[in-house]
Amino acid sequence: MAKRKSALASLDFKRVDPLGLGEGQAVTTGAAIAATYHIESMLPDPDQPRALLPESLAEQVNNGQIAPMDAILEWERLAAMAGPDSPEAHLLEKVKELAEAIAEHGLINPITIRLLNDDDPVEDIEYRIVTGERRWWAHVYLAAKERHIQEGNERQTATQIKATLTPEGARIRAHQLVENWFREDISVVEKAYGLWGLRCEMSGLPFGNYDERDLVNWQDVEALLNIGRRQRRRIVRILELTEEAQAIINGHRLSERSVRPMAMKLVNYPELQIEALNQVISWIATGQGHGEKQVAKLVDTLLAREAAKRGDAVSVEPPLQFQAKKFRSRVRSALKLVSDLDTASWGEAVDAVTVDEDLATELRQLRSVIDQLLPD
Repeated sequence: MAKRKSALASLDFKRVDPLGLGEGQAVTTGAAIAATYHIESMLPDPDQPRALLPESLAEQVNNGQIAPMDAILEWERLAAMAGPDSPEAHLLEKVKELAEAIAEHGLINPITIRLLNDDDPVEDIEYRIVTGERRWWAHVYLAAKERHIQEGNERQTATQIKATLTPEGARIRAHQLVENWFREDISVVEKAYGLWGLRCEMSGLPFGNYDERDLVNWQDVEALLNIGRRQRRRIVRILELTEEAQAIINGHRLSERSVRPMAMKLVNYPELQIEALNQVISWIATGQGHGEKQVAKLVDTLLAREAAKRGDAVSVEPPLQFQAKKFRSRVRSALKLVSDLDTASWGEAVDAVTVDEDLATELRQLRSVIDQLLPD
């Protein structure tokens, strides 16, 4: 278990104030109040949806096995080895660009942090970063290079960063997803895990696999983030692919559209997932198109080849047959969900229909559709 440092220790080291505000004072930035913190008093959140560092290096940083300034230098080395077109080099270049802007103009938008959880594996930090990890890494980069920051007429040390402390009870995953949702460098895999993590958080549960009945409805997540059901479904469907496939998608920052046909049709074919992804990566490397239609044709070709190889063992279903099977599966799932309700849950469902007019309307529409489907 991690040991929480005393408040006095925190003041001595973590909040040395280079802005001349006086110990314990803060600067206001709009509605938020920012104080200054030492960059080594915090580390990134290991459950942050967007990953910046190479995976092996990120794990060492998150577990406190390597100091941040040593990590940024190691990141430089790995990026140089991987080449200028690699994800490692691309993400590091973004950090360096931001670092140059901060060095010249100062940090305009403070990062947000939270107090360390009691079960955090790292003992010698006080905070985890909620939003602004890239801004923090920019500070770390400047500090590692012994650079300073020009704040107006003042020359400041890069080892201090402005941050606001997130209040207890705040939805950390929601903050992180909103911060990163439209960034070009967040992958669809990171979005998918972020959505699932937010759903767990909203259900009062740690990140993990749970029965649907233990979790809040996806509609609540969609409403919180103001995203549509179709968009959410397409993103979360990526989690049905194998971990190896997810790693490839994440490492090459493939778009959701370019892997959508795989998530729809190759869930039960792990080897074909990898073959399809390797082909898409090859297309990208040679400057060829890799849009949804082209990938869909590739997926159908792979399935047809698999069917020919195995004979009747694998069949490529005609579209209508596939839709009928999908419809049958969902009807059975809905029936099972209702059948498994205990007395208390059934009562809650009845109450929900009573007070939720939208739900009642949808049920009436469903009844009407069922009446049309079933013969007299």
